[in-house]
Amino acid sequence: MFPKMLVPLDGSELAESVIPCAQEIVASLGSQLIFLHVAIPGDSRSHMLRIYLDHTAGKVRHQLTERLKGDKEVGKGRNPFKVKGSLRSGNPAEEILRYAEKNEIDLIAMATHGRSGISRWVLGSVADRIKEAADTPVLLLRSQSPLGTPICRGAFARILVPLDGSAWGEACLPVVKGLASRTGAEIILFQAIQNAGDLTANPGPDAGGRPPTEGQSRKKTPETAAGKKLARLRADAQRYLEAKAADLGGLNVKCH
Repeated sequence: MFPKMLVPLDGSELAESVIPCAQEIVASLGSQLIFLHVAIPGDSRSHMLRIYLDHTAGKVRHQLTERLKGDKEVGKGRNPFKVKGSLRSGNPAEEILRYAEKNEIDLIAMATHGRSGISRWVLGSVADRIKEAADTPVLLLRSQSPLGTPICRGAFARILVPLDGSAWGEACLPVVKGLASRTGAEIILFQAIQNAGDLTANPGPDAGGRPPTEGQSRKKTPETAAGKKLARLRADAQRYLEAKAADLGGLNVKCH
């Protein structure tokens, strides 16, 4: 899965903080890694930008190769690693989306914010537009360590999957299953249920549509009834999560 991964960069350390996680994916899944920089139209520094992308790709390729030397099982049969840079010009979000579609990118990975790079993107707003408009899966990470940090190991040790019971919420499960099966990550299926305090609501209008009187409005649903309802909700949630866990058979799955 994820044969092609795209990492947009603006030249800042904040944007580059996603690279260690991208390296982990490449090492585990054998993905091709593409660094994309979108320059401002008319920018005369295209040569400098190209050097930046080539240097970044070369450094990451070297780190991945060094890792392979230390662990023959990681990336076995996938040496040399495919890492390259690409330079485009235009609106960052639009060009990232266009590049992803045209080149059949399988995953876009980027930091959630970053400003002060070569072209001074505001990565927060770019990331928001990408995740809203992209048909490609998008991995957003909080800015952490710059490129000089050693490759992180076990980047996907645990994957939290919040589910609300809808088909929309469950759409991520095939991706989670594929990722966990390749990385050995623990999957945690989670569903939030209504707070017990919310189950003791004031009565609404009576059968005739009349609003409750002042005395009636002070009455609460008995705590025993609220407790029983909460227990039913918990049992329903547990059964639902266990059914989804069964669909992920053979993996390390916990339900909460």
